[in-house]
Amino acid sequence: MSEINNLSPLYNTPYKALRALQKFISDHKDYFRHHVVTAFAFYKRDQVDLWQAIRHLGGIKHFNKAYKLQLKIQHIGWTEQRLIKALWELHAKGYTISLMGLKAIERTDLVTIAKRLSSLGDIKIKMGLAKKRNKWTKQKILNEYQVLYEKWKKAPTHTELNRKGYGPLVQAIRKYFKTFKNIRSKLNITVSRKEPKYWSKRRTIRELKNFCNANKSLIENTSICSAIQTQKNHSLMNAVRAHGGFKALNKQLKLGLLLHGERWNEKKVLQVLRRLYKEGIEFTKNNITEFGSHGLIGAIYRFGNLNYFREALGVSISRHHNWTEENVTEQLKPIIDYYRFMPTGSILKAIGRNDLASAISRLGGWFYFSNICYLLCYTIIL
Repeated sequence: MSEINNLSPLYNTPYKALRALQKFISDHKDYFRHHVVTAFAFYKRDQVDLWQAIRHLGGIKHFNKAYKLQLKIQHIGWTEQRLIKALWELHAKGYTISLMGLKAIERTDLVTIAKRLSSLGDIKIKMGLAKKRNKWTKQKILNEYQVLYEKWKKAPTHTELNRKGYGPLVQAIRKYFKTFKNIRSKLNITVSRKEPKYWSKRRTIRELKNFCNANKSLIENTSICSAIQTQKNHSLMNAVRAHGGFKALNKQLKLGLLLHGERWNEKKVLQVLRRLYKEGIEFTKNNITEFGSHGLIGAIYRFGNLNYFREALGVSISRHHNWTEENVTEQLKPIIDYYRFMPTGSILKAIGRNDLASAISRLGGWFYFSNICYLLCYTIIL
């Protein structure tokens, strides 16, 4: 009785609560056409007091049965195939299929249905929108690491594993073994280390000279520091720093090391770019950086810019699209024909169409262009 007395005077009797509930359902009939009546709907629309009153006066099921309201209390008739079809419809309109994405568009009913059938993650895996995750165990991690150790003929490091696509294994090792040292000791794998005081000054100078002789062309295009970093000879780099650095060693001992690449001039820039062009390398900042010549990038912008040197070499200059709705639609059509649904921003970026993704966002959004392209929802037959 005390709980009823604490209710809002607007809903403290069954009659008042019933009238308020009927008005609430009527005001949001479009929402409840697709959704069941849950506490979330009331909380989302600031009707907490009404929900509390209904709950204390018997509950929503009692109201539905006693007053014959014919409300949808449970999801009835939903199958996995029907759920997948509904999710593809949302995906085709550019919505993100995730808990937060569905919550943002007030389609938590689909999340509830997915949980009742299996889980949203499992449904996304069947749709091809997510990959099945490995369930790691300690033994499985040990076996995987042992296989890679035997395959690579050395103990895999976290850097190598991440670079070669074994990121989940790195996370699993850190979760179950904390460090790579622990998993190596578990498998009795020893890592060869240099003995203490290995990098004496004499040995450092000898190794440095050998490195310079073996990497002359790389040092000429960049610098000795960049060359050592490119070759990932970190131990030599640390040893040089411990003995005073490149300039100090070169000056004190008169080693004659080429610390920096040759002086750049416009003619040399053209020669290098012409060679890259013949090798089929496109003139972009990223490509030239991957080629390993940071000095070349600096020289290009010192004497002009990329377009200036493209014109000097007679290479065509690609211009940016002046994006319009027609251009975007024209570019989207072959992609839609291939995927059979409206591609998301992630898909466009994965296939190298960041420009198209930006244009869609700028000129109206994903839902707008999906309507323009007259998309038909893609149905998966399991």
